[in-house]
Amino acid sequence: MYIGARAHFACHYGHTGFTGTCFWIDPKHNLTYIFLSNRVNSPDQSKFGRMNVRPKVHEAIYAAMLKR
Repeated sequence: MYIGARAHFACHYGHTGFTGTCFWIDPKHNLTYIFLSNRVNSPDQSKFGRMNVRPKVHEAIYAAMLKR
């Protein structure tokens, strides 16, 4: 399970779904993140995976949070 690009934050946890959705909780930083997507199972579904949307969003959240 991938729960963000900052894997060294051992205190966070979450779950990913088959269609690209996920939730992720980081109690140390008081952060709850829910990513909802509407990916469907089609020949183009691998395109969404190659875009690496979830990891990029996770990284952006941590980068913004750590700037505080």
